[in-house]
Amino acid sequence: MTDSIPPTDRKQTRRTFAKSSAIEYQKRVETVRRLILSGMDSAPIVQNVTEMWGVTERQARKYMMVARQKNQAYHDFIEAEMFAEHIAIRRDIRRRAQAAGDMKAELAAARDEAQLIGLYAPTKIAPTTPDGQSEWLSISQLAREMGVTESEARALVEQTATRLAALPESATLLEEIMTGKSQVAQGESD
Repeated sequence: MTDSIPPTDRKQTRRTFAKSSAIEYQKRVETVRRLILSGMDSAPIVQNVTEMWGVTERQARKYMMVARQKNQAYHDFIEAEMFAEHIAIRRDIRRRAQAAGDMKAELAAARDEAQLIGLYAPTKIAPTTPDGQSEWLSISQLAREMGVTESEARALVEQTATRLAALPESATLLEEIMTGKSQVAQGESD
């Protein structure tokens, strides 16, 4: 279809939009950046930008891409700055503790700094019941212990949660049941 139009005419028909100056370009990118930060979705931003500045949808998406890159660069800068600040704080605490002769505080600050940097192996945290006494069971583990299928165990858990949610003090009751302090739990165990 474009083969019927001579190349020079095609070039002229494409350039119906005026090119913005460098300052205008930066203002537009900043405007789009603020729209993104305000939580506006991509489609409305593109629509507004094309209508407001008379640019193509492709150019509006380019503005969005540059704006997102600026947002990411700012975020990376702030994150690096905060990390450096926290390292500096810990080093200051170590310096003060050393000057005061407080070896425990100096060691604690050194450990905290090393943990912040990531020198220690990560700590595995296993989910436990609210009382902290036993490991929290998954649906499949619960099903195995009860001798039922996973779908039956899931239905039972949902049914129990629905019943508990309907009770006036469900959160307190659930905590009592889990810790074994409830009269209901004691009556069932007898």
